[in-house]
Amino acid sequence: MRILVAARSRGIAAIDGPYLAIRDLDGLHKDAASAAALGYDGKWVLHPGQVEPVNQVFAPDQEAYDRAELILDAYAHATDVRQTGAVMLGDEMIDEGIPQAGPGHRGQGMRGRAGPHPGLRSRCRRGLS
Repeated sequence: MRILVAARSRGIAAIDGPYLAIRDLDGLHKDAASAAALGYDGKWVLHPGQVEPVNQVFAPDQEAYDRAELILDAYAHATDVRQTGAVMLGDEMIDEGIPQAGPGHRGQGMRGRAGPHPGLRSRCRRGLS
């Protein structure tokens, strides 16, 4: 927990330590899920075989990735085009503090299994109000 708190207080990624039983992939998955639930951003792996189970836990799924992209696009549209500090996205207000979560999902998605959804741009514009 000290690493997590220290990382958060400095605005850097908190990476959980390695799982030493490199052949116990079920145990690794449970350990990684526990670290993610605590708020860690990733997990250190010791063996290439550990990469996929850790990515399954920490990489956002397509829906979370698309949502992060939609938030970033809505905020960019509000600040760059409409020149406002906030925008409604459906029933939610998006302002300066909200998009800070988006780049993390964007970066994780690029490294993980999610990627830009082909229809995202058109959906985003329809969702703005």
